[in-house]
Amino acid sequence: MPGNRPKVRNWGWILALLGLVGGCGYHLKGHGAGILTEDVRTIAIPPVEGDFPRSEIQQILTQHITDAFVQRTRRQIVNAPAAADAVLTTRVLQFNVTPVGWTQSSEARSYQVLIVLRVQLIRTQGRSVLFAHPRWTFRTQFEVDPGTPIQYENLELEAVRRIGDDFAQALVSAVLEAF
Repeated sequence: MPGNRPKVRNWGWILALLGLVGGCGYHLKGHGAGILTEDVRTIAIPPVEGDFPRSEIQQILTQHITDAFVQRTRRQIVNAPAAADAVLTTRVLQFNVTPVGWTQSSEARSYQVLIVLRVQLIRTQGRSVLFAHPRWTFRTQFEVDPGTPIQYENLELEAVRRIGDDFAQALVSAVLEAF
């Protein structure tokens, strides 16, 4: 019964093709904690360092970074570096919020935010550097609804509230993918 026999020769070509595709070196970015090996189970994230016009900015940035690491790495986040397998240190070198768009009545409507950080993720045992970037830069814009003025003294605080999640996700991606 020749019509009932499977065609074995087609399986050979399919397996060969799968072998070529699997070995081409292609992989998806953003798939996980590439630089975090299994021995890094806890990460300490001390408060972001830098000179801020308001202390709330430091607290908000630190909280956004912590939340993003919890979401992306599934590692335990601790406060004390001595209790961690790795420590993430961040220092703001530059923080600017600049109006870049105005309404017809000359109110600022859109703002550009620039944050430049020095970032390091260091393994506590042996002090090996898992990630380091001396001038990691995040730049974005946000808009304010017309008629909703922002007081000058609250400008930086409002900017951090609006862009905090995007900033933290970009930072965690850079650290995990070693960009």
